[in-house]
Amino acid sequence: MPEIPLFKNFYKNPILIDLFQEESKLKNLHNGLELSFIDIDFLKKRDISKDQRYTLYNVLSEQYSNCGLEIPKNLKSIKNRGVFTITTGHQLCAFGGPQYFIHKIISVIKIAENLKVKYKEFDFIPMFWMASEDHDFQEISSLNIFNQNLSVNQKDSIGVGKLKPEIFSPILEELKEIFKNDSRFNYLESIFSSALNQSNWSNATRYWVNEIFKNQNLLIIDADDSRLKKIFLPIFQKELEQQFIHSSVEKTNNLIKGKGFTPKINPRKLNLFYLDDNQRHRIVLENEVFKISNREFSKEQILRELNSSPEKFSPNVLMRPLYQESILPNLIYVGGPSEIAYWTQLKSSFQEVTINYPILILRDHFFWVERKTLSKWKDLGFSIEDLSKEPDELLKSFFLNLSSNSIDLKNEKELL
Repeated sequence: MPEIPLFKNFYKNPILIDLFQEESKLKNLHNGLELSFIDIDFLKKRDISKDQRYTLYNVLSEQYSNCGLEIPKNLKSIKNRGVFTITTGHQLCAFGGPQYFIHKIISVIKIAENLKVKYKEFDFIPMFWMASEDHDFQEISSLNIFNQNLSVNQKDSIGVGKLKPEIFSPILEELKEIFKNDSRFNYLESIFSSALNQSNWSNATRYWVNEIFKNQNLLIIDADDSRLKKIFLPIFQKELEQQFIHSSVEKTNNLIKGKGFTPKINPRKLNLFYLDDNQRHRIVLENEVFKISNREFSKEQILRELNSSPEKFSPNVLMRPLYQESILPNLIYVGGPSEIAYWTQLKSSFQEVTINYPILILRDHFFWVERKTLSKWKDLGFSIEDLSKEPDELLKSFFLNLSSNSIDLKNEKELL
């Protein structure tokens, strides 16, 4: 299989490019970007308490049972010391959405297998974190296939994990029409159809992802659970009292700017949401008053609410990584280019609350080109590396290198 240098051909993000340079200006903002940074000492420092492990086991067992799924055989091992997770996550896109949804999962499975070969006395579980509390319906409600956009026309601010699966039935019907002459789709159609019978979109996503990867030791977690949030309660409290994410990320952002780069994300003053009647509201702090939609809380009131109902509090994009690393015995986070860039903004936040910061690994990338198409591509004088170029750039290159031979330009342009 041909390999294409990603940093030469695809990546344009200056922060990401710098991170993978030998003389990176931002090397102090992470703990390593390769498996070689993991050793026995690193593993021994990544454990969590026995109580946390049992809580994790109980939550995951219930989540699988609630979907009518068999509890994975390797789940029981998560109760044991020396068992670690390799985690990736994504929004609950319609039937997976972009191709890299699957790339991420394949990446964590492969890494877990590789680590087991090297460290036989430990066990490594690939983990998929479902972003069930995300309320941006527009980002999950469509998928693009063969240049066709399939979407659901609906607006909602509910946490997407609680959506009714039947909302996505029209997309499945369109997929069935597109693949009506391809018998290979029958397998996916059966899985997706069964998934739509689940009680909510979080369970539906768990169902179809599990069906595809059930023989690969993958575990799937929905962290929207009161028992897991109770573990994270002290960090929620610190954010409400001190807004530590804002202050720590701002310092890191200033460092990044001082090195000549633009940070990926700017923190809000308070980086939490509040869940109420399935709606997700931003918590806004103004003059010592915590405002949530049309309600107001004093500091004492919001802290009482947190202690009585931690499940009502939800981390935003900058707080979520800390939540993840607090409840999992995690070694590695596998992310896309943008994720890796903004995780580097968070190392000081992890240090502020003494949470272990993981190794960051860039997800695997691949795309499918049929042999016949690749042959035509090369006949036009293009290389594999040219696949990353924009159409206008390709056309310009084609005409500049056009030989004196007679060529049907209409056909060539359509191919490009």
